[in-house]
This record gives sequence, C-alpha cells and structure tokens, in this order.
Amino acid sequence: MRRYALYSLFKFFHKMHLTLFSEVVAYYIIKLTNLFDNNYYRCQREDLFHIDKPLWHFVRHGYKEGLSPCPLFDCKFYTSKYPDINCSFINPLIHFILFGDKEYRIPHPLFDTFFVYKKYSQSIPKGQTSLEYYVNVGIKEGKICSPILSDSLHVGDSVFINPSIFKDQECQVQLCKIREALNDNNIVKAVELFEMMTKDSVYISQLKKKVVKIDYAYNHGKTLYKKNNNYNGLTDSSFTYPREYINLYKDVCVIGGSRYIYKDNIIFHDELSEFTSSDYGVKRWQILERVYDNEEIKGLLFNVTKKKNNVIDKGILISCDHDNNYFHWLNETLPMVVFALEHEEIYRDFPLLIPKKIHYNFKCALHVLLSQLKNNKKIIELEENEIYKVKKLVLPSDLSRILDRYHGDTKIGTDIILNPIYIKKVKELLQLSTNPLSPSRKIYLTRRSGTYRKVLNEEQVEICMLKRGFEVIDLAGVSFEYQQTIFAQAKIVVSPTGATMTNMILSPKNSIYVVLFSNHPQELPQIYNGHNVDLWSQLADICNIHLIEFFGHRAYHREDLHDDFVIDIPELEKLLDKLEENS
Repeated sequence: MRRYALYSLFKFFHKMHLTLFSEVVAYYIIKLTNLFDNNYYRCQREDLFHIDKPLWHFVRHGYKEGLSPCPLFDCKFYTSKYPDINCSFINPLIHFILFGDKEYRIPHPLFDTFFVYKKYSQSIPKGQTSLEYYVNVGIKEGKICSPILSDSLHVGDSVFINPSIFKDQECQVQLCKIREALNDNNIVKAVELFEMMTKDSVYISQLKKKVVKIDYAYNHGKTLYKKNNNYNGLTDSSFTYPREYINLYKDVCVIGGSRYIYKDNIIFHDELSEFTSSDYGVKRWQILERVYDNEEIKGLLFNVTKKKNNVIDKGILISCDHDNNYFHWLNETLPMVVFALEHEEIYRDFPLLIPKKIHYNFKCALHVLLSQLKNNKKIIELEENEIYKVKKLVLPSDLSRILDRYHGDTKIGTDIILNPIYIKKVKELLQLSTNPLSPSRKIYLTRRSGTYRKVLNEEQVEICMLKRGFEVIDLAGVSFEYQQTIFAQAKIVVSPTGATMTNMILSPKNSIYVVLFSNHPQELPQIYNGHNVDLWSQLADICNIHLIEFFGHRAYHREDLHDDFVIDIPELEKLLDKLEENS
C-alpha cells in the first residue's frame, strides 16, 4: 500500500506543478525500489565524489544533467529513445517506475524489459518493476536480462543493437565475459564490457563525458559583418533580438547536426552563454548538458565521435540546433542561408555545411531557395554527432530566437522572437505565384496520425469541415512541391497547432488561418503592448496572414502544453459560418 500511496502522491504533486513536493516523493519512491547505486552515481563525475546525499542530488539535478542512477538505467538513452518523456518534464527513472515498465520501455540496451517479463513474469512480485526484480533478485539467481545473453543468441526487435556485430567471432568471447560478470553480480563490469562490444552499434557510454567551458561565439574569431541596430521592425523595439553578425573562425571543430563550434575545450554558442537558467533546455541535449558553476558556464560534452578523415577546408555552418523540424528549418535555418549569402564577398567559394539527418523535403526547400537566388553553392552534409575539423569556418549568427522553456512563465519579448526581415525574404523566394491560380481552396489539415496535441474528436471536426466544402488533407508523406502548390491556392486553412502552421510562409497574403489550441495556460495569447505576440501571431504578422486562434478544452492527459484537447463543434460551426459570410 505504501508504494501505491507514493505513486498517487507523486502524480498529484507533479500535475499541480508542486516541484519540491514531487521531488521529495520521488526520492522515497526510488529509495523504496533500491535501484539507486550510490557508488556508481558518484563515479560519473569528479564533482560528485564527495556529495553527502547522491540520491537527493539525482532527484533534484542529476537526471537533468544526463546522470544515471544505476548501470542498467541510462537516462540519456531512455529519453532519446522515448522523446515524449522530455515533454512531460518528469524524472526518467520515475517515469519508468510508474509507466515505462508497464509499456515495456527499455532502460538500457543491455536490459530488454519485454524479454524479462516474458521469461520471468511468474517470479516478479506484484507492484515491482522488471528492473527492480532483476537488480535485487534475478541477477543473484543467475537469470539473464537480454536475449543476446541466452544460449540461442537471438537478437530481439527490442534490443537496439546492429545484428551484424554478432558475426564477429570476438563477440562470443565478449558475451561470455558479460555473463561471467553478471554471475558475479558485477553489473558495472558487465555494462562496460557490453559498451566495448557495441560501441559502434548502439551509443557512447554516459561515463565517457568531457567537461567543457561555454562562451559566446561572437567573442571568438574575426568579425566579417556586424549590424549595429538590432531593431527589425517587429512589434516593439524593446524586444531583445539576437546579435546579428557573421564571424570567421580558423582551425575549429564542428559537431555535426548542431551549431556547436569547439576549440581548446570551449564550446562557442551564443544562446547557451546568454540563457543559463535551468528554466531553459539545452538544444541538442543529446550531446551537451549544463553543469552549474558559480564562476563560469560549463557543460558536459558526450555522445560525439571523431574520425581521422573528418577534415573540411572551408565552409559556412548552417544550423539552428532544431533543424529536423519543419518550422525551425523554414523560420530559422533558411533565413540564415539568405543572410549568409547576402554578405558572401569574402567567402563566396565556401560550401554550406548542413546536417545530413534532415527530411528530404527540407533539402528540397533549400535547393528551391538557392535556385531562386541563382546560387549554385556547394553543399556538404555532416553526420550527426560526429566531430569535423574545419580549417576556415564562417558562422552566420542566429536571427530569430525560440528558446526551449521548461519551467516558469514565458518571458515576452525575449523567449520567442522571429526575424521579420529574413523570414519575409524566405517567403518571397519559396511562395509560388498565385497567377493564374487564385486563392480559393479551403483546407483542413488533419492531425490524426499525431501522437500528442491530438484533437480527440477530430473525426467530428473533419465532418464539420467536409460539410462546408473544406478539403481534409494529411501532409504526412507529401513533397515540398505539393505543399508549395496547394498552399499557394489557400483561402482558408484550419489546423490543430503544430509545424504545419509554418505553411503560412507558402500562402498568399490576406489568407485566413484558424489554429486549434488546447486551453492550456502556456497556449493562451501572449499580450505585449496591446498585441498578441505568441509564436503563430508573430509569423502571421510577418506573412500578412489573418490569424484566428480557437481554443478547445484540454484533456489533462499530460501536464505540458502538448496536452490533447476537445473542440466545441457548435462554436467551431459558428466561426466557420461567420468566415463564410465575410468572404
């Protein structure tokens, strides 16, 4: 009963955003499971050697810094494999204990939750997790935690390992050593052997971290261009825009898939240097975590690899750290390309360095933009998380700012600022001419395939739309050219909030966009000097789009702004009828 009472208390405090109370309850939940390994935790970083209460440190800070509670629970692996956990702002281990174990989520590549349940379900006490049972009982009884440790050597679908490694004869030797370590109840050694065996097939161990300093990128290199006045005409000149500059660096390293420039144990990054509070998340948290230090800003660099042949003579770094997102690519990354090419006299023959792991449509949008600019700039694609040495690197600064705020209220005029000048330029380059096409199409963009921010009565919403002559369109899998064509003809677009709203950039001016939101407090309008300056309102103003925000009733399926919601159909019908009358 005590266990279930603690679970209920945690869920209540977490839902009510009572952070300290939920942390206290989390402490006792983890203590009850006996999953926390004090010695293992302290060995992950030098500054943890002498802390008095390692479990309390983990509950309050450690999990946010990517630290793991025990050898068979890897926080970074768990959150990267299941990104929905980041949206719920919950301690990964607590998530696994309360939810993940029942969903057969995997806490470490060496531990297959489904396999353990399938093999030992009769032995696992009611209320305990599979990991709790194995660490405290199963390992002592000689039980195994993964199909790769069985005699049949079957690699199940739930194990994140490239099967090709098992063709190596050395693999059998390593597996025997792993079994021996587990038989000796030495989980740490078993995990180390496993990581050595699979280092090129799974991930880099969380113990292989490097502490680095973080500094503003504009403090380093040579400035090629700098804009003195940072007022870009957006709503109010008191907005704190990013510094607008272009710098040249020599003999630096770039981490593929990010804006991280690395030299002499320093990461050059303006946003990380300016916004140091834990209220803000670290973009590219998969490879960098903050370390809080009273004297200077530091970070933990990990999960990166360096190859001898990764040397580039020269290049222009094009990345916003969220490049594999349609909204960020069109509103942050592509404006950066236009900005860089406007001032390319000194570096005209430099190729663009872009992330390789982005959607094909994003690359198409880039090629359309370059074609419109009549620029045949060479492009080099960088592998994610790989370190490249660049002899001469050009960095165009951030133009917009979209911070990942995890805690606290949005700071209007700081957290979310879009650059109107360069987004308008991107719009002019990407939007198709509406002649001879006239903007007459009424479109509803369905989100049926979404896994969060779902409209729970979307079928009723779609029926409502179809009755009024709307086309119901699912953009999943369509080409960028398709999106260009259809949105060039858009008269009215209705859509649940999400990256699809980015298509305002491809739509004619004066078209109407109706955005469906939940009534979550973080989704409500952000009023600044009498104007709504939330994300979509800023983009609508830049694109000369008439924006209407329509709020549904949140479902309380989750605590963050990505909660599901229900739309009031009669109220929506009234709005659509009014739009029809005015058109």
